[in-house]
Amino acid sequence: MLVHRTKINQFTVATLNFLSFKTKVCLNNKTGYDGLVNCFIYGHEGEKIKEVPNIGKIKNGKSFLIDVENLLSENFLFTKNDYVLTFGIVPDAFNNIEYINIDKELLFKLTGPQDHFVEYYNENYSFGVLYNIPPINHKEIGMGSLLLQAPKIFCSQELNTRLMILNPSAQFEYKTFSRLKYKLLNVAGECFLKKEVIIKPNSCLILDIKKTLAEIKNYQDFIDENDFCQLQAVCENSTLIPLTIISDEKNNKHTIEHSMPPIAYDDLMVGERKKDVVKWHAENW
Repeated sequence: MLVHRTKINQFTVATLNFLSFKTKVCLNNKTGYDGLVNCFIYGHEGEKIKEVPNIGKIKNGKSFLIDVENLLSENFLFTKNDYVLTFGIVPDAFNNIEYINIDKELLFKLTGPQDHFVEYYNENYSFGVLYNIPPINHKEIGMGSLLLQAPKIFCSQELNTRLMILNPSAQFEYKTFSRLKYKLLNVAGECFLKKEVIIKPNSCLILDIKKTLAEIKNYQDFIDENDFCQLQAVCENSTLIPLTIISDEKNNKHTIEHSMPPIAYDDLMVGERKKDVVKWHAENW
């Protein structure tokens, strides 16, 4: 199986300049090898802007800190725009090979879990999240799927919730447009809104729940006394990275979390069983 060397171990993040926060990334190398760090920079719509082949060296078992604003400035990119960045750790043994013939067992060993971290910060405040195993989304390995059932949604005059959804891949020329269905439910589990969106390859989609709710007349009727409702989502044709950002917009303070995959709640939720569950949800949406 051929995999491009820059796609062996990767970590994808999106900037949050639209919220007036800068971005830092901390890569943690648990591949078992020293490596070279590279980066692909995309626009929010997934258009490739630049490849940075050599950011620096990372030793096995060590961390590597990247100031994204400095990285963008060094590559003559306007730091007030928002971008999607995919960082890669290339083991030294593969640095001079464009495409590597690698078996799945070794690829998964090199892929993770890695425990990479993204931090968003300004002069007064910071927040961040650690997530590890990235989507593979490779036609020879499998495209995977997404079943999202547990993010917390808070909306009020001061609070808002946004979903940041990333669509990366271990495939060098990734062309999959992901079809995401999502719905909002009240605390009794009754659905009051259904939507469907397309997420472009290598892009970042921001779902602003307050703006979505504003489309509904008297939407406050569907939110409980704690300003809470539920969100569920499903995607059949690729694995996505879903991150939930809950914001106190009055004070410009935020928190971010990732949602655990179904296997975190059910050890058997893999392979054909997961496919069947995702298919059932998609068909009975």
